Amino acid sequence: MALNLWRHRPIILHGSYLARPARKDIAYMAKRRPDMNKMMQQVQQMQADMAKAQEDLAGQTVEASAGGGMVKVTASGSGDITAIKIDPEAVDPEDVELLEDMVLAAVNEAVRNSQELQESKLGGALGDLGDLGALGGLGGLPGS
Repeated sequence: MALNLWRHRPIILHGSYLARPARKDIAYMAKRRPDMNKMMQQVQQMQADMAKAQEDLAGQTVEASAGGGMVKVTASGSGDITAIKIDPEAVDPEDVELLEDMVLAAVNEAVRNSQELQESKLGGALGDLGDLGALGGLGGLPGS
């Protein structure tokens, strides 16, 4: 680091000048600065939307079946398995593995259906980030 003993000479560090930004540059940077109040309002609105969507999901159910309807699984919108119904004809003591496979297939399908329901309800709440998603004005950051 070089000492600046003469005021009229710029400080040179590693081949580049260290200089204060001009007043017009400071004004430009202030205009590009993100509006923190607007960002906070957007975050609060997003939180309210998420809470409402999660309440809606809790009251909804999805159903899946396997083995031609011999095994039916019901799941809540939040992804919890709430019921499993097995047709008595599906119970064969000689072939327990088939029943296990049908239950597993129905549970997996119910979980997938629940996840799709969550994405359809919560995706809308997350998808509308507006200016918050771009975070424009934060010069120097990746993506700005």
